[in-house]
Amino acid sequence: MISQPFPMGRQPMRPLLPLLPLLTVIGMSVPAAAEQGSLGDNFAHQPFYVMGGLARLSHSESRQLTADNGIHGGFGYVSGDQGLIGSAGIDLDWRHTLGGSSRIDSVSTCYSERAYGILGDGYIGYGVGSVYNRVELHTPAFNRVDRGWKIAGKAMVGYAIGAGMILEGAWFYSGKTGVDTSGFTLSAGIWF
Repeated sequence: MISQPFPMGRQPMRPLLPLLPLLTVIGMSVPAAAEQGSLGDNFAHQPFYVMGGLARLSHSESRQLTADNGIHGGFGYVSGDQGLIGSAGIDLDWRHTLGGSSRIDSVSTCYSERAYGILGDGYIGYGVGSVYNRVELHTPAFNRVDRGWKIAGKAMVGYAIGAGMILEGAWFYSGKTGVDTSGFTLSAGIWF
């Protein structure tokens, strides 16, 4: 018998199909990124950022089934174009919490805006988009795997430390996939 690399005939690229329009927009935006860099009179940086830090699930039930804290990774592009409250951009975020053999992964893609110059080098922002949640819960009482796409939202507060570095705290709404997957992050990042 030949073993299948993907259980139950599942296609490996299927969860990525909803991201194709977004990836197209990102690809078309890259040439314009070289011309960007200033987002206001008092706040200038390169258009791309990468960040990493800590993640914490909002609900105690979710934390009890996994762990109190996890990790967060993010990547994004912030243009010089004006949105409703600030500079428009695209954020890609991954939050991962692992405890024993249970885990919660949330990968979100959001249109975001950041309003710079709040109290000096601070900023506030928001994002709306979609999130793919994968929840694996293994306890003595049950084993459960849930996954699915949900509407995503985020609210953020950040500060430019200097030398192209930022510190950002965010709250993510990512809905319920078996358990509530929403949570907080605190991350440090760099512009490039």
